Amino acid sequence: MAAKTKVARLESELERARGEANWSKAFELATQLSNRSPGFETLTKFLMGEKQLEEYSAVSKTDDQSIAKAKEDLSEVENHLKEAIKGFHLRPELKKEAQLLLAKAYFVMAEYKKTLDCLGDLGLDTLSVQNVSTRMLKIIAEAFAIKGMCLEKLPPPTATTPLKQQEHNERIVGYYEKAGDLAIVHLQEMDKGLTQAVPSSSGSYSGSWSSTSQNGIGTILETALQKSPILYISQGKLNRGIGAFRELLTAVESRSTQSMRMTLARQLAEVLLRGVCDKTYMPPENVTGRKKLGENTLEPRRYVGSSRFRPQQRDEECLLLLIIAESLASKAAVLERSPEVQETKEHSFHNACAVYDLLTIVLVKKMQYLQLSQ
Repeated sequence: MAAKTKVARLESELERARGEANWSKAFELATQLSNRSPGFETLTKFLMGEKQLEEYSAVSKTDDQSIAKAKEDLSEVENHLKEAIKGFHLRPELKKEAQLLLAKAYFVMAEYKKTLDCLGDLGLDTLSVQNVSTRMLKIIAEAFAIKGMCLEKLPPPTATTPLKQQEHNERIVGYYEKAGDLAIVHLQEMDKGLTQAVPSSSGSYSGSWSSTSQNGIGTILETALQKSPILYISQGKLNRGIGAFRELLTAVESRSTQSMRMTLARQLAEVLLRGVCDKTYMPPENVTGRKKLGENTLEPRRYVGSSRFRPQQRDEECLLLLIIAESLASKAAVLERSPEVQETKEHSFHNACAVYDLLTIVLVKKMQYLQLSQ
């Protein structure tokens, strides 16, 4: 009885470590389980493949040389995950995770056709996201983002009519939107767990967003979150693009997305300044809600209520967005002088400059020179 309790505790700790992206600890716990029972050998192979894939994809690039290197470096990961898929015949949930991670490995190797085939065999479009672990939720979110990216990268079917091309484009945007929703829900659930574990002194919700957090959403989901509004705008659907930006910004804050919120606020302000005049400006409450890809999704928690401020003029919304972005850029500023953080320091500096450039345009138009100088 005591042995079963110990195994259950180790499995619980393992799942928590995976959710927190603590791959070294997760693999260590899997090894402990494998030593206790030979039935966990497949789990150890799976964790080894997952650990190597996640650590590699966190630093990988997309140039031709890096892709060629990825095909060589990830061959072992591919073997581990394929063995896990065969060995998990009695554990269907872990088998699904292994299949989704294998698709991600193919994507990192730029094997886009293989990626789509792998996701198609699994039935990603109808995969349930109800009552899944936080780790599985992130894996599914990445899978939808990856599917959208693969469809973008691969040439569309030949003899495509304008209507078919439009449907193809809407399908891609739909995958990005679903990936974004699931990514935000994942972060909100992670934040909820941390808040419950360490409640604030006032008992209220608090969150300190950090893009360097171990629980960050990663490059794939960051790209997906920014893609849907940009694609709408590139397709000539300006109001839908603006609406997509606004929906993302009204999601309840969670940890790990400070940099993302700053970028979205700045991008929306730039779109409003460049593409919308005072006469055509539509306040937030008049923007049409976006179309969902399907019913098997989760909706992020959003800020709602009559007390929420709603700008009624274009410049008013731009100023609000840029003040938010400026505040977040100030928090993200890197003041250290060490060479290790030089790239991060330059990135935060350029982000802040972009925000101040737009603030200058808005404040000069309003002749708010004193506020600008401050």
